[in-house]
Amino acid sequence: MADDYGQDPEKPEAEVEKNEDGSVTVRLAPPPEDMPEEAFNLVPFFASSEKGKKFLKELATKVLEDVKTDWDSSEEYRKKRRERFKLRTGNLDPKSYPFEDCANVHIPVMLERELRLVHRLYAEMFPDRDYVFTVIPSTKINEERAEILTLHGNWQIKKEIPDFFRQNRRGLTEFISNGDVVFYSYRDIPNNRNRHEQLNCEEFVIPYHWKSTQVDLSDIPRKTRILRKYKHELADLERAGVYSDIQRIFEKLKDPSFNEGPELTVRPEVDKAEGRDAEAGKRGACYVLYEYHGWCKLPGQDQERPIVATVEEKTSTVVGLFVREQEDWKDRARFESEMGDLQAYQQSAQMFQQAQAQTMALQERLAMGDVPPEERMMLEQTLQQEQLAPPTAPSWFDPALPPEMQQPKPVRRVPIEYFSHGVCIENVDGSMGLGIGLLLEEFNKMANTLASQYTDSATLANVATMIMPENVRMEPGDTRLSPGEVHRVRGVSADQIQNAFKVVQFPPANPQLMEMVRLALESADGVSSAPDVLSGEPGKANETYRGIATRVEQATKQLTVLAQNYLEMLSNVLKNNARLNAVFMEDSEIKVVVDPQTLESKELELTRSMYDEDFEIVFTADTRFASKAQRISEADEVLGMTTALPPEMGSLIFTPAFVTAAVAKALKARGQHDMVKYLPKPPPDAMWPMLAPPPPPPGMAGPGGEPPPPESVGPDGEPVQGPPAPPMPQ
Repeated sequence: MADDYGQDPEKPEAEVEKNEDGSVTVRLAPPPEDMPEEAFNLVPFFASSEKGKKFLKELATKVLEDVKTDWDSSEEYRKKRRERFKLRTGNLDPKSYPFEDCANVHIPVMLERELRLVHRLYAEMFPDRDYVFTVIPSTKINEERAEILTLHGNWQIKKEIPDFFRQNRRGLTEFISNGDVVFYSYRDIPNNRNRHEQLNCEEFVIPYHWKSTQVDLSDIPRKTRILRKYKHELADLERAGVYSDIQRIFEKLKDPSFNEGPELTVRPEVDKAEGRDAEAGKRGACYVLYEYHGWCKLPGQDQERPIVATVEEKTSTVVGLFVREQEDWKDRARFESEMGDLQAYQQSAQMFQQAQAQTMALQERLAMGDVPPEERMMLEQTLQQEQLAPPTAPSWFDPALPPEMQQPKPVRRVPIEYFSHGVCIENVDGSMGLGIGLLLEEFNKMANTLASQYTDSATLANVATMIMPENVRMEPGDTRLSPGEVHRVRGVSADQIQNAFKVVQFPPANPQLMEMVRLALESADGVSSAPDVLSGEPGKANETYRGIATRVEQATKQLTVLAQNYLEMLSNVLKNNARLNAVFMEDSEIKVVVDPQTLESKELELTRSMYDEDFEIVFTADTRFASKAQRISEADEVLGMTTALPPEMGSLIFTPAFVTAAVAKALKARGQHDMVKYLPKPPPDAMWPMLAPPPPPPGMAGPGGEPPPPESVGPDGEPVQGPPAPPMPQ
């Protein structure tokens, strides 16, 4: 017999408790042992009863209404993005009369400077032959774990996540141009790999909010990812258990078109620039789904919980519902520690009770009075030795509760945040970042307008216009001026022909317009910190190498903050990657990875527990953006330190590990990564013998006091300790 939620009491999927007032309290059951909690889809559970179906219907309505509200509130933002895209790509509006046939000049102020910054940042952050990041151990015990996680993490983003670097190229472009970049981290269950996807303004929507400073967007109440999935992708997700009720969508919506979903603003301009026609692709298009990350009160529960609900737009079908919660690993450590304290206390209490029972038994025997004197003395000594103090209860122990109900406070559960948000330049008056492209937009418009005015003036100056009186008549038909051809004119005499035709000549273009264009370009360089010298342009007239290097250094100094802002966001992406590994990896795996520094294959034994705890990530990118010559010089200086000191002093200060690292650093600075693998592996520092200090010069006190007197040779040739003998008198 099934209850109100359509469950079989023999095989309950959740705990259902009926209250005295007739209401029902539902406690969701944990997922199967072989399924991670955050991948447990609750839609089949709720769809099995009428009350559950009603809840899903209300949830779908709420999601669709919230998405529409959030989408409409950001319409002006997308319009600005559209105009910025047109300006970046040079897709300008056509000129109007009388200049419709004149050149429509476009100066790529935005695009040129954005490319300089993006390529400079990307080349430094994602080196080909080095680690992207390293894991810093928290203790000496975790050093080996940190080395394994460093190797596996860098190998994973290069081999198991094939689009990781392309997504970051897109992310850097978005970051520099528009000022905001959002990444979404999730587990691609059908393909069994982690994914980190960069989202644009028509794939991600948030409500109007006053301010947001959290890199994971946890201070925004709801976030919606707009998905466009093909039919076979939805079928794969249903087979993997991520979605349900997909067949219902296929039955109701057989042929979706690219016009499904919210009205797009930027994409039509993108299609126009690419020469693509979305209207022609109506058959076999994508299904539009809204993945809603928000809060909801589940049936039978008193408080709202963080959820992820995926709703198909046209059919209002909820295909996925997940509780995005996890145990706080720090609070889990607290819980396990308190459980250990509780078990130790319970064992001590049991031993104390046993000792008390033995003491009472001895006291009763002594009270009976039939114990021999010798045995009485031994029993009294035993009683004195076994007087134990009662065990101390843990600080959280509640004496009002019976022993069987004593438990530590349950592990605190925290919301899972899948997003990572980075801003290029902080906007102190809002929540969205300011991008270099946004700041250069008006400079680009100014340069285009001035250059068009200059071109229009030059076009008019190159075209002569003639004016003639009304009484002048040319021969009937088309009149073309050709060399050697004679045309007859009526109505004027031969002497009047010279004055009958008046040539109107426009003045040449004003060169001040181009001076203003150059001023706009110089100002754009100052705003973006991306002068021509960053792209390899030659220096100014008679400019020395030091002058060029100084200008490059000044420009790259300002890039440091931009790089750090992006790396802050990327750090959260990599932490999300570690969290996904802690959830979806096997209990034990063996991976053969290639060390990007030495190009050697290494076999790693990985366990999921390695990713349970939090750890620090340090990026190898040089945010100073030093030149190759500067890096070589700095590496050589460090290497030179190992030989600058006398050998006896250098051996005391520089261990073999330090010397090996210095040589490896010098090789890497020169790009010779393949030579690093030939360096010998140094012994651990603890095994490195410290050489004894050299003996002091004669006459100076040694470590033990005054130096011993010098040796002398006696008459028999044996050394004699002590001062030399005085010379014999002649």
